[in-house]
Amino acid sequence: MLTHPRAATLLLALLLAGCVDPKFGELQDTLDEKQRLTEEPAEVEVPEMPAYTPVAYAYPKRRSPFLPPDELGQEALAETFDSELAPDQSRSAEPLESYPLPELELVGTLRMGKRRSALIKTPQGEVTSVREGSYMGVNFGRVKQIEPQRLTVVERIFKPREGWQERSVSIELAVDEAGQ
Repeated sequence: MLTHPRAATLLLALLLAGCVDPKFGELQDTLDEKQRLTEEPAEVEVPEMPAYTPVAYAYPKRRSPFLPPDELGQEALAETFDSELAPDQSRSAEPLESYPLPELELVGTLRMGKRRSALIKTPQGEVTSVREGSYMGVNFGRVKQIEPQRLTVVERIFKPREGWQERSVSIELAVDEAGQ
């Protein structure tokens, strides 16, 4: 065993000298050349693009070729089915028709003589009154009946194989945490 510090240092220097690659200089030259090449801007020739000419789609009554059949909206499918249940697409939409029925909340009902109306709260907290015959919901829903604790809406849903169908949806009066 070596006891002299100089001998230990000399042995360590000899071991480390054996780890040096004899081609280290060549490697450093190659790396320097790559560095120099990346610093110089490359001259790239960009080809000229041809002029854009729009083409009109000549089949407006058919399905868009850019949409898969599963993603078609009810309006596009509804045109293929004429039915007594088909909604009037030309009438102006009422304010509550922009909300799905589950997002609307019945907060009260009023009775003035024989006439009933219901108070509907939107997700934004606005309260709107509706009467029998008013439209609400995104599925062409129409208020059919207003009872003291419930509102019944008949929606029109388009199913590709059956055409236009009606379904009845009830909205119950909202009850607060105190049960009132």
